[in-house]
Amino acid sequence: MLAAGYGERDLANIWGGNLLRVLTQAQACGER
Repeated sequence: MLAAGYGERDLANIWGGNLLRVLTQAQACGER
């Protein structure tokens, strides 16, 4: 699923950033 104007690298960066955000939020919640 490639959106117009987005390369595979761009999608990988977007997904990678989202995953990191979710993981850091999960860690923050787990440490409380």
